[in-house]
Amino acid sequence: MIYKITVLCLMALSSTFCTQSSARVELGRVGSHQVRIADPSTRSQLVSVPFLKSAISRGRLDGVSTANFQDAQGAFAAIDAQDTYILRIAEGSAAGAWFFLGAASANGTSVEVLNDGFAGMLSDLQGNESFSVHALYTLNELFPEDGIFLPAGDIDLKAMQVHFYDGREFKKFWLSNATITEHVGWTTAEGGELVYAGETVILPGTSFLVLDPRAGATVNIRIQGNILDAPLHVPIYPGYNFVSSNYNKRFDGNDVLMLGHIGLKESGFKPSDTQSAGDRVFAYDAATSRFGQSFYLDATTGEFNAPSDFQPSAGFIVFNSGEAYLWGSLR
Repeated sequence: MIYKITVLCLMALSSTFCTQSSARVELGRVGSHQVRIADPSTRSQLVSVPFLKSAISRGRLDGVSTANFQDAQGAFAAIDAQDTYILRIAEGSAAGAWFFLGAASANGTSVEVLNDGFAGMLSDLQGNESFSVHALYTLNELFPEDGIFLPAGDIDLKAMQVHFYDGREFKKFWLSNATITEHVGWTTAEGGELVYAGETVILPGTSFLVLDPRAGATVNIRIQGNILDAPLHVPIYPGYNFVSSNYNKRFDGNDVLMLGHIGLKESGFKPSDTQSAGDRVFAYDAATSRFGQSFYLDATTGEFNAPSDFQPSAGFIVFNSGEAYLWGSLR
């Protein structure tokens, strides 16, 4: 199942060039990012991964249909059927849209488009859009599962846990040491059985809970990824959405990650007259493991009632009281 979520903290930055894979390659920035997933002062962390894997190819679309993308330069030749990929629209009116690619269908110059409408609409594309292709991180890539670095256990309560929220309930993944399972590694319950889940992919712009059973543990991981300077679309469904800011604007000023500056109200977040009506944003209190302070968009002033700061590494919750929309536009 590919509809899962993203994790964590943006701290150290470095610059280099992306690998050239076609005649139309563009330059991008790559960073090595330190991510804190356990802290002795907290019981859990709500975290995200605010960047992508480096692009395996870049180009400009030569054709768009209801079923596939075309690129005469062969930008899809590097796609491996073993991985899950997205195509990101980098420029133009559809910038920020992205689409799942049918890796098994890639033949170099064309690739099937899956799930049209998830984070972009094919009908909004005209062809000639600049794009990049990225493989998505998987759970076992982000979190080592050999039980040496992170705690593995015979049951979930003794092991490292990652919890995703699917709009209805949390889905738990825990690190098994193979005592009661047939595998070592990330495990979840499916159809009454415990199954291996390390290859679950993590989507851009989402957040999830990480729990370490050890008291006083400090755990950092380091991830290599591409730093985005503009957001990818994030679907915001009716109800609760576990999300994060998925791009880096730290060089543009000290207040750019304030709630009113990350594009929510321009995308579809609905204003209200009180905190108990309409759409809301909830901050996560790691010390108490509860979703505490909430914020709303004041219908009179057009501004959020408090200027809360949400860093790209942290997660927060958007409650959508109306219809689904795509969060992505900037002020």
